[in-house]
Amino acid sequence: MRGGGGIFIVLIYTALREVSSTPIQTFHLNRKMDYRNLMCFSCKDMQCVTNQGEYRYPDKFTFCYRSKAQVNTNPSAAWSSVVSFGRISEDWSHMEEAVQFGVWETGSWLGMKNANMDSYSWVGLGEERKDIPLLSWRHICFTVDLDTGGVSLFENGKLTWRGLGENLIPVAAAFKPTFTFVSAGCIYRNEGVSGYMSMHGEITDVQMFSSVLPDQELEDITGCRLFKKGNIVNWMEEEWNMNGTKSNTFQDSRDIDVDICGESSTSLHFLPFKQVMKPDVMSTCSKMSGRAAGYTDEISFRHLSKFLSDNKNLQSKECSTLIEGTEDTYKLTIFTSNSDDEQETVWRDLYDKDRIVSYLPWAPNRPYAGGTKYNCMTILYDFERTDKYLANLKEVALKDEECGVFVDCAVCQVSGPVLEMKVRGLCKFSTFVRKYTYSIQDDGTPIWIGIKSSAILYIQSEDRWEWYDRKNNASVALINSPANSLVLGLQKVDFSTAYDTRCFKEEDEKIIKLKFSTCKPGEYTCDDARCIDSEQRCDQTSNCLDGSDEINCRMIIQKDNYNKKIAPFKFDRDLNQNIPVVINISVSIRDILKIEEINHIFIVKYVMIMEWYDYRLEYYNLKVNRSMNSFSSDELDRVWIPFVIFDNTEKNEATKGDEDTEMTVTREGEFTRSDDTVPEEINIFNGEDNRITFSRVYSKTFKCEYLLQLYPFDTQTCTIDMKIRESQRTSVEIAPDMILMDGKTDLTQYIVTNWELDYINSTNPSEGLNLIIVMKRRIMNEIMTTYLPTILILIIVYTTNFFKDFFFEAVVTVNLTALLVLTTLFISVSDSLPQTAYVKMVDIWLIFAQLIPFFEVLLHTFMDNMRQEGEREINHHGKAITVGGDSDNSKNGLFDSTSSRAKLAFMDSVSPTVAEMVDRDEKKLVDARKKFYEAQIITDWVKFGEFVSRIVIPFFILTFSFVYWTYGLTQYLSTPSRN
Repeated sequence: MRGGGGIFIVLIYTALREVSSTPIQTFHLNRKMDYRNLMCFSCKDMQCVTNQGEYRYPDKFTFCYRSKAQVNTNPSAAWSSVVSFGRISEDWSHMEEAVQFGVWETGSWLGMKNANMDSYSWVGLGEERKDIPLLSWRHICFTVDLDTGGVSLFENGKLTWRGLGENLIPVAAAFKPTFTFVSAGCIYRNEGVSGYMSMHGEITDVQMFSSVLPDQELEDITGCRLFKKGNIVNWMEEEWNMNGTKSNTFQDSRDIDVDICGESSTSLHFLPFKQVMKPDVMSTCSKMSGRAAGYTDEISFRHLSKFLSDNKNLQSKECSTLIEGTEDTYKLTIFTSNSDDEQETVWRDLYDKDRIVSYLPWAPNRPYAGGTKYNCMTILYDFERTDKYLANLKEVALKDEECGVFVDCAVCQVSGPVLEMKVRGLCKFSTFVRKYTYSIQDDGTPIWIGIKSSAILYIQSEDRWEWYDRKNNASVALINSPANSLVLGLQKVDFSTAYDTRCFKEEDEKIIKLKFSTCKPGEYTCDDARCIDSEQRCDQTSNCLDGSDEINCRMIIQKDNYNKKIAPFKFDRDLNQNIPVVINISVSIRDILKIEEINHIFIVKYVMIMEWYDYRLEYYNLKVNRSMNSFSSDELDRVWIPFVIFDNTEKNEATKGDEDTEMTVTREGEFTRSDDTVPEEINIFNGEDNRITFSRVYSKTFKCEYLLQLYPFDTQTCTIDMKIRESQRTSVEIAPDMILMDGKTDLTQYIVTNWELDYINSTNPSEGLNLIIVMKRRIMNEIMTTYLPTILILIIVYTTNFFKDFFFEAVVTVNLTALLVLTTLFISVSDSLPQTAYVKMVDIWLIFAQLIPFFEVLLHTFMDNMRQEGEREINHHGKAITVGGDSDNSKNGLFDSTSSRAKLAFMDSVSPTVAEMVDRDEKKLVDARKKFYEAQIITDWVKFGEFVSRIVIPFFILTFSFVYWTYGLTQYLSTPSRN
C-alpha cells in the first residue's frame, strides 16, 4: 500500500483490538513462579482461588471445570490440577470435610473425608490420559451418586472411566447437610505426601450441578460444545477470591471459544532472538519440528497478531523496543513465512507456493516497486502493555525486507497444542526430568519447563542455559549454548555443579553429551536437532545435514557371554533336553561346470543359503529392504555361523564366514524403541524374531558314482551331501527349504531332468541333507559318433555279399578293414569311459558290430573253399603244376554226383595261366580272375553260404538292433529311480 491509506489501516487496527465476544473469567495461579525453587507444600498461606457460601449437599452431583496446568506440581506427588468443596477449619489449615478431585501423574483420583476422619478415602478413576499434555486446556466433569457409589469421569469430550466407589457412601453419610467452601486449583491439606496443593496454571468455568447429567451433555460440556451454568455453584455468578500473601495469582479474561476451546492442530511459539529469515529462522523452526509461521488471509493474520500480543513477548530485549516518549508502548517486528521471490508483488507461502496471501496491509511506501531483493515479509506491531494477559494492539503494518541481510525475530508453528522436548542420554536415576514444554518467561527469555520439578532457563547475562531442579536449587547443570540454539540437538552438559550423585561418582567425567529433541516417536534426532524418519537412520545416505545419521551405525549387539562357537540352541527345562536351532537350507544351482566320469567327480557352481534365528543377538535399526541389513566384516567374525560339512568332497569342506560371504538380517518382528537413557533413538529388534540369512557362492568338486551299465542310455544321479558335525547334532538341525535351478539344464553331455533337496534319511533328520541332481545323457552325440558309423560300416560289410565271386580278396579286405575300424572305435569309446568290471550297453553294440565282419570273413572263406574247380596250372615255387580234376584233393567234396559234369565243363574252358593271374595289366588281371571263377563249380555249400550272408545275417542284425534299441530307449525314457 502506498501513502494515503491511513484511514484503512486505522480500521484494521480497530478490528484487531476487538475483544472476543465470549469472555470468561480465568485465574492464573502462581503465574510468577520461581522455577529454581520448590513451592512450599507445608504452607497453608498458598495461592488459592476460593468461594464461600452456604450450599446443600446433593445426593447426586456433577462437578465440571477447565484448567491449563503448566507443570506437575510437587515432584513427590506429581499432580497438575485439583478442585474441592466442603467445610474448611477456622484457621484454614485443613478441610474438616471435603470432596476432593485431582489429576495426578498416575491418573485421576476422587477422595472424600468427613469430620470423623483423619485422612481421605480414595477412588482411582483410571490412568492418566497421555494425549492431553501440560500447557494445554483440559475440560473435566465428574459425577457422583452418593446413594449407589456410582462415579463417572469425562475428559475432553470422552467418557474415560465409570465404576463404583462404594467406600464413599459411608463417608458421605456422615457429612453435614451443607458445605460452605469451594476451592479451584487448590486444596487445603495438612496431611499426606501432597500437602497443601496449589497448581501452577490457569483455571476457569467451575460449575456444580445437583444431578448426574446425561452422558451426551457431559460429552458436549467437556467437548466445548455446551456451556451450561451450574445450579449449585455457578462460575459466572459466584464471587471468587484470590488468597495468599504472595499475590502470585492473576485474574484475567479469556475468550472461551478461541483461547480455551479453540481446536487447533498446531500451536505458535515465539523466538525471542533475531535471525535472518533464510536460512536461520527456517532452520530454527525445523529444529523445533515445525515451520516458520505466516498467514494468508485476514483471519490467520488476526490469529498471529493475537498470539504476539502476549505481554511476555514484549519483554524480549532483542525483539521489542520501548517507543520513545511513551511509558508502556512497544514496537515489535517479526518475520513471516511469506515471500514474493517467485513472482514480484505476488506474495506466497514459502512452504506451499499454491497459497497466495490475500490480505496485505502494507505500510506507507511499501512494498518497494521494481525491487527484486526485498522478498521477505515482516510485520511491525505497536503494542501497549497492560496488567492483563494480552497487550493492546495500537498499530500494525507490513514491510518487505531483504531475506539474507535483514535480521528480526520470528514465530514458529508446530503440530500439536504444545511444543514438547525430550532429553535423551540422561542417567536413569537423575534428579532432572526428561520431558519439557517450551514457553517464554516474564522477562521475555525462552524456557523449557519440566513436567515435574526441573526447568532449563536461558540466562541472558551469562549467554548460557542453566538446568535447575527445584528439589535442590543449589544443584544446577550448565549448557554453554547461545539463545538461538534453544538448547536443541546434541549438547555438552556440565554437571560439575549439579548434585546428581546417583549418576556420577566423584572420579567420573562430569561433562557429558545429551540430546535435546523435539522429534516424534518414529523419528531420529540429528545432532543439529533436525528430525528425520528413523527408517533413514544408517541407510548409507546422509539424510541429516550434518551427516550424524550415518555415525555409529553398528547393527548387532551381543551379550557379554556370547560365544560364537556355540549354537543358539534352547533348553527345555520340563523335558530336560536341548531344543536345537533349526537351519533352513536352500540351494540355487548356477551351473554344472564340469562332469568327469573317468574320475567320478562333478563340479557345481551354486549359491547356498542358510537361515536361522539367534535369540542371543539384538539388532539396531533394521530396514525393510534386507540388503540394507548386511553384516560388516567385523560383525561377521563375531557371530555364530552354522558349520555344515559337504561330506562328499575330497577334504570334507564346510561352510564358514569369509570375505565372499554375504550375511543379512530379514526384518520380521516388531521393534522396541531405545529408552531415553540412550542419546540416540534406536529401533531395537530381538534376534529371536528376525531371521539371519547366510548366502555364499560356491564352486566345489563333489564325488559322484557314475553307473554306466546302460551307457549311452543311462541317467546319472549325483548328490551334494550336507551334514552337521557329530558333536553338534543335539544342538543344530538342518532342514531342507528350497531348491532352484538358475543355470542351464542342457549341458554338453547331459540334460538335467530333476533336482531335489531332501533329508538323507527321512526317519533320522540328524543324518543331514543331500541335494540330488538327476542328469539324462544326451544320446544324440553317441548316435552320431558311435552308432551311425557302426551302422554305416555294417551296411558296407553287408554289401560285400553282393561282390562278384572273383573279388574274393576285396570282400575279405573290406571286412577286415571294417573289423579294424570297429575295433578302433571300441577302444576309443572304452578309453573315454571309466574302466568298469561290468559290460556297458555300448560295449554290447560294438562287440556285436565287430562280430559281423569277423563272421563275414569266415563265411566268405568257407564259401570260397567250397567251390570245385577243373584241372588248371598254377605257379608253384616257380614251376607250373596242374591242379583240379581227379588229382585235386578238393574232388572229394560232398557233391560227387556233379563232379563229372563239373570236370567236363572245366576241361572245356580255357583256364588262365599263372602269368595272367598276376599280370600287371589290371584289365588282363580282372579277365583272368573272371575266367578262373567262371571255371568254378557252384556247390550247395556255396549256395547255403550265400543264403546266410544275404538273408540270415541281415535278419539277425535287424532283430538284434530292434531288441537293443527297444530296451535302451525304454530305459532312457523311463523315470529313473532315486539312489
